[in-house]
Amino acid sequence: MIQKDLEELRLKAKTISDDEKKQIFLSFSEEELLDQLKELYIRMEPSYTSQINIQEKVLILKRTDKAVSNFTLAVLLYKGDIRAQTIGLVSEIEMRLNNLSEFANKYILILIGSSSNEASARLHSLKNNSVEVKSIDWLIEKFLEHLPEIFYDSVKISFFHKRIADLECKHWLSQKGLNLSDIFTDPIVSTIDIENISEQIRDEIITKRKLPFQSLKSFLKSNEKILIAGEAGSGKTSALAKLVIDSYRECIKQITENKEKIVAIPILLKANEFINIKNKEALYECIPDNIREKIQINSILIDGVDEISIEERKSVIHKAIELSNELKTSLIISTRTDQISNESIQSLKRYDLLSFEFNQSLRLIQKITDGGYRDFSKIKNIIVDSINKLGKNLPLTPISIILLVELIEQEKEIPASLVELYQRYLELVLGNIDSKKGLEVLFDFPIKEKLLSRLAFQEFYKKNRLEIPNSEFYAFIEEYNLKYKSFGETNQFIEELKRSQILSINHTTMFRHRSFLEYFIGLYINKNRDADEFGTINNYLVNLYFSEKWSEATLYYIGLNQEVKKEFLQKLFEFKKELPEYSLEKLLSGRLLQAGWYSESSVKEYGIENAIEHLDEARNYLYNIISKIHDSQMSSLFVDTFILMYCEESLSSMFLHQENKKILDQYLLKANNFSYLQALGLYAANKRFLNINESNKVAYNLLQRIDKDEKLVNDEKARYFISLDLIEREDKEVRRAIRKRLRKRLGKSFFQNPVKHLAKERKEIPVLEQITYIETLKVTDFTCFKNNEVSFSSGMNFIIGENSSGKTHLIKIIYASISAINQTKNFAVPLKNELGEQIIAKELVEVFRPDSLARLSSADKADVSLQVTMTDGLNKDYLDLSYSFSKEDEKAVKIESLDRSNDFPNVVFIPVKEVLSFTTYFVDYYENHESDFDKTYYNLMKALSRAPIKKDSEKYKVIEPFLNILKEIMGGHIIKKEHKFYLLTEDGIERETSLIAEGHRKIAMLYYLILTDNLKRGDILFWDEPDSSLNPKLIVSLTKALVALVEMGIQVFVTSHNLFFMHEVDLSVKAFGEKFPAKFFSLVNEYKNVAIEEGSKLSDLKTIDSLDEALSQGDREQEISLNLENTSND
Repeated sequence: MIQKDLEELRLKAKTISDDEKKQIFLSFSEEELLDQLKELYIRMEPSYTSQINIQEKVLILKRTDKAVSNFTLAVLLYKGDIRAQTIGLVSEIEMRLNNLSEFANKYILILIGSSSNEASARLHSLKNNSVEVKSIDWLIEKFLEHLPEIFYDSVKISFFHKRIADLECKHWLSQKGLNLSDIFTDPIVSTIDIENISEQIRDEIITKRKLPFQSLKSFLKSNEKILIAGEAGSGKTSALAKLVIDSYRECIKQITENKEKIVAIPILLKANEFINIKNKEALYECIPDNIREKIQINSILIDGVDEISIEERKSVIHKAIELSNELKTSLIISTRTDQISNESIQSLKRYDLLSFEFNQSLRLIQKITDGGYRDFSKIKNIIVDSINKLGKNLPLTPISIILLVELIEQEKEIPASLVELYQRYLELVLGNIDSKKGLEVLFDFPIKEKLLSRLAFQEFYKKNRLEIPNSEFYAFIEEYNLKYKSFGETNQFIEELKRSQILSINHTTMFRHRSFLEYFIGLYINKNRDADEFGTINNYLVNLYFSEKWSEATLYYIGLNQEVKKEFLQKLFEFKKELPEYSLEKLLSGRLLQAGWYSESSVKEYGIENAIEHLDEARNYLYNIISKIHDSQMSSLFVDTFILMYCEESLSSMFLHQENKKILDQYLLKANNFSYLQALGLYAANKRFLNINESNKVAYNLLQRIDKDEKLVNDEKARYFISLDLIEREDKEVRRAIRKRLRKRLGKSFFQNPVKHLAKERKEIPVLEQITYIETLKVTDFTCFKNNEVSFSSGMNFIIGENSSGKTHLIKIIYASISAINQTKNFAVPLKNELGEQIIAKELVEVFRPDSLARLSSADKADVSLQVTMTDGLNKDYLDLSYSFSKEDEKAVKIESLDRSNDFPNVVFIPVKEVLSFTTYFVDYYENHESDFDKTYYNLMKALSRAPIKKDSEKYKVIEPFLNILKEIMGGHIIKKEHKFYLLTEDGIERETSLIAEGHRKIAMLYYLILTDNLKRGDILFWDEPDSSLNPKLIVSLTKALVALVEMGIQVFVTSHNLFFMHEVDLSVKAFGEKFPAKFFSLVNEYKNVAIEEGSKLSDLKTIDSLDEALSQGDREQEISLNLENTSND
């Protein structure tokens, strides 16, 4: 029994009165007592074997310890009182003991009753004083300590305890003596609610949300039918086991409160066990027959449906659903992602087990280390750093985190041992996990590894792509098998590859994680480095390292060798020396030294010295880029901080510590060509490995050197002092000394808290924070668009055109496409499958409101293609989404390409009609009734229903200046009470939004969207005719607000007919220049098509209908004036 459960039951049993306990023992028959006594001795004395002699009604115990030979104990029970008048009973007991001579040489007599003093004396003298007489009080004490369930329903409770004990040890760390409950960390699941499912496809995707896995406990008492899907090693089995353990413990609690109560329990079976369950009677046979009548099954849990054959899966799921319906129980089935056909699970509600987030990963590691690995506090910094680095390369699942802990135990770190971690992880998911479960693995790990490395190199790297058509993938497999004869049945081999979940094989084939692809590319090059195609391998690797897309493959190549050669480093540092843009990669080359941790010390020194020499050049390159875009006086300080972070990432490693320290010590002795930034970079990288004396020596050396250097001006000294202050963030004494010099030289007010100031200034440099925006849209035969391609600005996009020219349709195409993708963020499955295709189709229909999807296509087939750009101001990355649908398609589009759905930006659409005045019950009405409103209204209402940001939060400080602009326009701020919005004016008067001007209500919507964090940096706003119902004065204010949105890093799309609004935005473009990126678009109706003109200024457009009409109006006015004048003259 688990010690924790035993202690809880023991404490509970102690509350029972002594008389009640005695009555419980007296209520048992001798046979029942002997059974309980046997169980007691199993707990008390595990070294004894026990057997009940039914004829003699005695328990015989034999010592199994070889050191004590020929020792047998007989335990005899006697129920009843022995007093003076019944002293003859002693003779009867003596006779029974004599009969036991052939079985034992020592005896225990337990009296379940009371005895007189004379009777006790005679009993103790039996068998030459070899009899120990124990009272009922002794028996109660022993049962309380070792078997407290006897005071309740011991048979039922023992059943639960045994099941709990079995489940507690069936996990990866059981060999370390850890129970599942001790280390279990609740994962997060993402839900997909499905309704109205047709026979062929899942039809309606209703909602998506995230919740803790343990919240599914409530489903054990309902009739829900659930599918749990997750990647290999994501903890599906442990999660189900924990649900059952908790349920069994709850049953024990119920029994202690009422032992006659029939308890409802879950039954957990492996899928290969459930195959043999034919009916409900067979299911109940999983419960011992002596307690079956006292137990009712309330839920069926089937683990590992993916572990049985494809043919058996559908049958098992069908039978499980039938049994669940017959018994009126809930049903939970677990499987690896993408291992069950859609038609098999159409009546199941799906929950996807997500990878761990940072805090969950840290919690799991702390639980493991508390369980006996190491003192968590001593390795916390290493762990935090390792989790961050691991999460960039592998999914954070229980398996990958356990492997990480094992590396840390061996005093290794990430990324130095990243390749070793990959090798262990891949070996597990490519077969060892299944082998440990007793499943048949037909194809060995080396076969799969070799094929995947060749696939990655030839089909992905050589052809410079991240996904390939399925036809090419299957052709590659067939060709590979013909060439190498590595495996027999191709389909069986592909099924094992799918189970490993290294690849995602849907409409196209891709590696599930980018790092998998890079690892296998590095592995292929490493295994074939002597091949002619690589020429001089060092030259090849250098070009690979500086390539835009495949740089990380170099890291894995070197990690596989655990060594880096000096010749390679020399070529790396010589690569295009005249071009400063490569200096940052050269500074970061220390990561290659970490991967090649077994390199010679002299090679490490060479690499560190040359990497750090590129620090100043990298810093200046970075600064020049930023200063062109942002002229903040603190840009220089922030770039210094940024470059120190790069130094830590590149050179901070236990495997480089000795060489780093040696170079730093030598560097501090330099008199000429001394770079403070290089010295600070070396110190930042080595700081965590220095003891307090070594650290203080370096810090004070730098502090005095900076302070006394007369060649440095005050601004330069401030930069270096603040950088040193950041490095010394945990040393108060050194920081005091730094700040004393800052106050002395630069004044108390400005540099009183440089770290805080720097954090504030960081928010003032948005170019260094990632933003995401729509860059291009290609659309063919979609409503009024025949064949159009548009490139957008990352800031303001102003769209004009006459009625029915497609302005609203243009922004709705983009909005609906990305909104659909965002509904599936954090799913544990790739979206490029039937599910994603249905979601996009459904969103298009609900946003455009046609009778059917096909009505949106103006020809046989419509195509939509979007390119989304992600940038931090220095580097760009691209996300692509393209899909099509034909006249025959009713429920789904066909996704042609889709990159990393989780990275798509948040989008907000504000329709022409404001919504604040009719929010009451709108969401509930829309969800439960047919409505003529398109879904943009519903989505906007849902966004407005979120709670506002707290005023004392950092987020609020960032948005406060913008909110103040909007408050000034409205004359107050917006508050929400229950379902209604009010304008709270500056004089404290509350006004319902229905009573304020519609123009102000539109501004109020924008205010509340920002206040609730629905519009923030990196988001995209679509606003259909925001100027509608606004007078010219408010339009000026609206334009200021839109300019501020762009400055916040929000891409904005607006449509309008209003010439005044156009000119106001155009004036802002001219006034702010590059700080206000903008483009204007004019949609012009042509025969059966819409032409799109574009320009960076309003004057670049050839067609401005409202301007033409304004000029025409002027001409008519002039003509009328002339006619009136002529008439007057006549």
